[in-house]
Amino acid sequence: METEILKCNLCGENIPAEHDGKWTLGHNPDPLTTSPDDRCCGTCNDLYVTKARIWGSTGEMHLEQIRKAIQIIRGE
Repeated sequence: METEILKCNLCGENIPAEHDGKWTLGHNPDPLTTSPDDRCCGTCNDLYVTKARIWGSTGEMHLEQIRKAIQIIRGE
């Protein structure tokens, strides 16, 4: 059975398998996306999502500012 390759909803790259190929669903990109079906790669999770969660919880940075930064990274 062939596994569907998912695309990161933040950077658009393929989401590589992790944990010896046993996990192919990537990470939950909340709060940077609003759809419950969205997924992100490990790089975006480490660089953006984790920080957004911390910043959002402390009020240090408004989530809309973070979403705009993601659009710039994507070239939108």
